Amino acid sequence: MNSAATLMPRCSAFLLRYWPWLGWLLLLPVCGLFHGLWRYALGFLVITSVIALIAFAVSKTFKVRQSVVILALWSFLIGWFYLNYARTANPNLLMGSTRQAEFSDAPDSYFDLLTKSIMEGRFDLGVTPSKEFLSLADPYDTETRIHGTFLNDASYYRGKYYIYFGITPVLTLFLPFYEATGIFFPGCLAAALFCFLGYLFSLLSLLALCHVQSCYDCAKEETWPRSIWPLQSSGHATLAALVLGMGNFCPFMLRQPFIYQIAIASGFCFGMIGVFGLLRAWLAREKGFACLVWLAISGASLSLAVGSRPTLIICAILPILLFYFLQHENRFNAGRLLAFSIPYCSYGLFLALYNYLRFGSPIEFGWKYQLNGDCNLHPVFKLQDLAAGLFGFLMEPPKLLPDDPYVTLHWVWPFPGLWHSRFHEPVIGMLWLFPPVILALLVPWSCIRIDPFVRFFLGCLLVIFTFFLVLNASVAQTARYLIDLLPYVLIPGLFMAFLFSDHAAGQRRNVLMVILGVSAIWCTAVTFFAQKCGLEGDLAEKTLHFQRLLKHRPDGDSFNCMTAKLLIRQNRLEEAIPFLKKALEFNPEDVVARHNLGKLLYQQGSRAEGIRNLEESLRLQSGSRELLNDLAWMLATAPEDSLRDGKRALELALLADNASGGNDPAILDTLAAAYAESGDYPRALETARRALELAERQGNAALSSSLKEEIARYESGMPCREPQ
Repeated sequence: MNSAATLMPRCSAFLLRYWPWLGWLLLLPVCGLFHGLWRYALGFLVITSVIALIAFAVSKTFKVRQSVVILALWSFLIGWFYLNYARTANPNLLMGSTRQAEFSDAPDSYFDLLTKSIMEGRFDLGVTPSKEFLSLADPYDTETRIHGTFLNDASYYRGKYYIYFGITPVLTLFLPFYEATGIFFPGCLAAALFCFLGYLFSLLSLLALCHVQSCYDCAKEETWPRSIWPLQSSGHATLAALVLGMGNFCPFMLRQPFIYQIAIASGFCFGMIGVFGLLRAWLAREKGFACLVWLAISGASLSLAVGSRPTLIICAILPILLFYFLQHENRFNAGRLLAFSIPYCSYGLFLALYNYLRFGSPIEFGWKYQLNGDCNLHPVFKLQDLAAGLFGFLMEPPKLLPDDPYVTLHWVWPFPGLWHSRFHEPVIGMLWLFPPVILALLVPWSCIRIDPFVRFFLGCLLVIFTFFLVLNASVAQTARYLIDLLPYVLIPGLFMAFLFSDHAAGQRRNVLMVILGVSAIWCTAVTFFAQKCGLEGDLAEKTLHFQRLLKHRPDGDSFNCMTAKLLIRQNRLEEAIPFLKKALEFNPEDVVARHNLGKLLYQQGSRAEGIRNLEESLRLQSGSRELLNDLAWMLATAPEDSLRDGKRALELALLADNASGGNDPAILDTLAAAYAESGDYPRALETARRALELAERQGNAALSSSLKEEIARYESGMPCREPQ
């Protein structure tokens, strides 16, 4: 009887201490039900075991807490994941940028253009609008704008392009880096850096809150012993790192780090730095100078957050709460108010001046003048949109698959008549991603004694979360907006989970830790697998989603174009043609749709009709390098004699080559074919060999192989011909 009574607590303590590793081990048989999934589970088991062994060795050697070492190791691993996600981002989805993780001295993205303009003393992007765009009576009318004739997702005002995204990423990273090195910082790496810093300071903010609570418990002489370090077990440390690092939706966003997602990541980063600074100021309230320093850091960071995402001005309720409690303890003075207010207001005044110089209004960031390629997204509140967005952000489930990637974002909507009318992307509801986050709702009603400052601070974080939840749900249902709100609910949720586990006794504590551990493993696994598809989810399901949307919104070309683009990416070319034709019925001057239609018709055998569509596209947009190249190739290599025109093909290919600077092997390939069709084989050989050299240098194996075959034909005095 006695042995049984002592065995149960020992087993419980063992499970509590080693749940991160035992959890993966217990999941191995379950993972065996899915093809190949057991390999991933075994890999995670090895990683967590290695982290445990390193933490044990370091803690014994250097007398450091094991949970501290585990936090550091998990943070390093999460940072490596972020970097890897950004470096392997889908190059077809880097809107506003063609460069991935490459440093270059040529401006590539909107942030690069703004950096260069600021160096020249301007705030516009330095891009001259096209003649077609300038000739429009109303450039903001989506029905009259022609795709490809304007900068998509930029703001246009009085003949100049601007960005409506925050300027903070430029001032804090892009501009200093360019000034120091003369090269531009890649946008993918910028997003990864901001996301990692945001994760790091969200983790530090959670630790600071636990630290304040620890001090309160010690002062109140609680019966359960605690030291000042907040996380006592390896399980707590692993839980905090995994949930805050993998459950904040940053991995999804880093698969498609668009220009505006860099601004979102920057807002997340500086918002978390500001939160941590306020908590450190509270802990240093008895130390005058240290408190002033942390208040200044917080004021500067929160203002930089507003410069990234203007809606983050709601975070101003946090310093108001801090000053209220400082006043309550008779520790408030004008110096502390100025330490926070001077950097906060100074950058705020700069933003007001920045907006005034661009748009003539200190509060206009450019939203009113933005140019969206597919639809006009000026905010109009609709109750239907709010309901759809709330369901998506809170309760939309992921899609489980029998094979790799096993989990993906879900495009199937459970309420057919309740679409988000403005913008709809798949998300994973936060209650599915990490169910214990619901514990955050217990902050105001917890029967456990919480430090008053901590309780009100957590309450303010929940107010910020609610604000972003309602605002973003009404604006658009898109996964990247989850980064605005998730940190402000994950921190209170984890704090309450740790608080309950510390106060629970016996089996209740063990059950709670098992639930939290399984939830953390689920959150990590869902994020790890679902991020493989990025924010797109399953392409076939996404295509079906847009086809359904066409039944509700048939009166435009945007969804037809999107559906056709998705079908092309799945190599379903014949199915894409009707959607492109439908788009051209609504907008005959849609250059992109007509260009794509022409290429598809040519590939499917309707070559004459395809060439006519490309000729019409070239009439609408004469300077497109890709369009010039495609049409020149068709005119030079068409199998039908009646369709070939060597002289015009050479003229178009030369224009495309001049536009590319003579460094594009695909265009040089077309130019060589045009020379051969014109009978100039020596120049055709010279050009083809130069194209082959560039293709091999760039690692383009497919183009290199094709060029070798063409060079052999030119050496035999034979032109290049497309197969019948």
